Amino acid sequence: VNTASECGYTPQYAKLQKLYQTYKSKGLVIIGVPSNDFANQEPGTNKDIAKFCEINYGVTFPLTSKYIVSGGNAHPFYVWAASKLGSKAAPKWSFHKYLINRHGKLVDYFNSNISPDDDKVVAEIEYFGLVQLGARQRQLQHRHRGGVITHDKRRRGAGWIAAQYRLRYRGD
Repeated sequence: VNTASECGYTPQYAKLQKLYQTYKSKGLVIIGVPSNDFANQEPGTNKDIAKFCEINYGVTFPLTSKYIVSGGNAHPFYVWAASKLGSKAAPKWSFHKYLINRHGKLVDYFNSNISPDDDKVVAEIEYFGLVQLGARQRQLQHRHRGGVITHDKRRRGAGWIAAQYRLRYRGD
């Protein structure tokens, strides 16, 4: 999720944190990527951003250092995401969200106006196996959606994901 502290969507931090609290024990990782790309809405330093998120929204999910997420100088992750899902999937504003499954496959994106607690977001998190579901939940999901979910037995945390996309955490 590319983020900004002075954006109209900034209250989404609270919903992202709630989603993280709900699913982190099942393997969900949320990574916030602060960016000043859109209307200079993230002017602070990495320390300022981390403090703002913790004090105002109780954020405990990982935040990276500030990065460029759009245009010709975009971080390689965002270039990769646009190459996989098409240019329409590139961030147009702050709080653009990508879903990556346990196997590193980019499965979907949500524009800024889609709340992290939107039913479609939550359903896709569960359907695409971004969280470890119990056997009964998988059976119900299989019947409901007609799909097969596979799960990687290893829990891959934020560090693994960040390493795959060469993201540096705040404080690095």
